[in-house]
Amino acid sequence: MTSTTATKLHYDIVGSFLRPQQLKQARIDFEDGKIDHTALSKIEDIVIKDLVQKEKTRV
Repeated sequence: MTSTTATKLHYDIVGSFLRPQQLKQARIDFEDGKIDHTALSKIEDIVIKDLVQKEKTRV
């Protein structure tokens, strides 16, 4: 007789996420002196929160 067991699925996210165009542009603007560090940090925070929210909805 063959015994069957439930298979538990597991996955890991490995690697880096692509940087959104909004973040790329903000870093260019910062290097060019168009925005200050505070503005860059705010954009980075928004992009990070968006990414975390996307990952939360995937699980």
